[in-house]
Amino acid sequence: MALKILNGPYNPLTKKDVEIIYSNALKVLSEIGICVPGDDAKKIYRKLGCRFIDEKQTIHIDSKLVEKALKDSRKSFLLSGRNSSHDVIIGKGQIYFTSGGAAPGYLMHNEKIPISIKLTELIKLTRLIDYLPYIDICHRMVEPSDIPKDILDVNKYYACVKNTTKHIVTSVSDVDGLKKIIKIAEIVAGSKKSLNEKPLVTIVCCWMISPLTLHPKTTSIAIEAIKRGVPVEFSTCPMSGSTAPVTLAGTLTQFLAEILSAKVLAYGINPDAPVIIGGVPAISDPSNLRFSSGAPEFSLLNSGAAQLGRFLNYPNIVSAAYSDDKMMGVQAGYETALSALSVAMAGGEIIHGYGLFDSAMTVSAESIIIGNEIAGMVKRIVNGITVSNGKIGYDAIKRVGPGGNFVIDEHTLKNFRSELFFPIISNRSAREKWLENKAIDTAEYAWQISNKILDNHKPEILGKSIIKSIKSEFPEIINI
Repeated sequence: MALKILNGPYNPLTKKDVEIIYSNALKVLSEIGICVPGDDAKKIYRKLGCRFIDEKQTIHIDSKLVEKALKDSRKSFLLSGRNSSHDVIIGKGQIYFTSGGAAPGYLMHNEKIPISIKLTELIKLTRLIDYLPYIDICHRMVEPSDIPKDILDVNKYYACVKNTTKHIVTSVSDVDGLKKIIKIAEIVAGSKKSLNEKPLVTIVCCWMISPLTLHPKTTSIAIEAIKRGVPVEFSTCPMSGSTAPVTLAGTLTQFLAEILSAKVLAYGINPDAPVIIGGVPAISDPSNLRFSSGAPEFSLLNSGAAQLGRFLNYPNIVSAAYSDDKMMGVQAGYETALSALSVAMAGGEIIHGYGLFDSAMTVSAESIIIGNEIAGMVKRIVNGITVSNGKIGYDAIKRVGPGGNFVIDEHTLKNFRSELFFPIISNRSAREKWLENKAIDTAEYAWQISNKILDNHKPEILGKSIIKSIKSEFPEIINI
């Protein structure tokens, strides 16, 4: 369920603040520049007229070029689900929620030490995401460690596309892996033309090594994906106090400069390319320099990034709903909910991170179930209060009158399902009822719900001919 972005119910930055950050980001690009080690990216920037300084390997981008790229690049496009009910349209003022990505650890129920991820965990989490109503996009959550690297890309994408009909965001390790994923997506879509019209996969590229340095291999993957018309998510993660200035304004300035360099790069390849820019502006805890996703400053940074995206009108992704808690405990609850709500109220277009905890290093079945619940509550709050004659219910008030009740009134029966949020795991029962049901806590109940979903929910299957074609093309796919 998509939400309309509200017009700034929460703005951590004033209009003047945004303008100052933007002007300084432009100054960073023109005067300090971006280090570009890869030849393919260099050629694109040079073709656009950017100045190159040999001894520093830096490209310097004029502010007029940035503004032209923002103005003339594609601002709206479709991210298709295998089932069209899950289609997502970027650039139309909607908010979408997506799961987190690439955690190396999976926490089993009632354990305290995460295990290394296996392909089976990716399949389970993908099936859960497919079922859960408030997670709009399947951003693959984990990186399996039991698959040889040379066949990892093809196996993790196949595991996702087989187990969800939602749009999939995934990474690849090299251009060869990208080509294989595109081929699988073409087989599922029916043809290359069908895939171009209804793209089933977005490639996430963490192309920037903060501060201000392109990663040559990942940049080459992004360039190839754009040339092939595949949606690309450029993601950067500058951290206040370690890979970015310790001040939040400084981090946002560097963050904006980094993602604007991606906007220019994509524009130089194809202005009509479906490109999303953003990422995870974050802080590093001064006591240990660890990535701190539960800090209030994390919420502020990503809310500010969302506001910058709205101001500049580019398709953007920001992060929220993370936690530094090591389990699904009280800390995870307040950190996840606070960041999820604040970033959504700031108007991020795609909000990434639901289900991640332990500083984005770990996921669990419980965490994605709880994340979905928080996502649903956030969507209900951001959706606001609808006021109309029908919603006011004057006739119902008149009908019931003083001293009556509205429990079985026709106005209640007509409106309660659309007006109220119905939780999946939140306990609203009386204490006596809770005690009768063994007094289990929320994390325990979330785990039970995840098991019920996995036992009963069967994702929409791929056709036998599609599976046969994929496996014939890629014999290295593991039977799952």
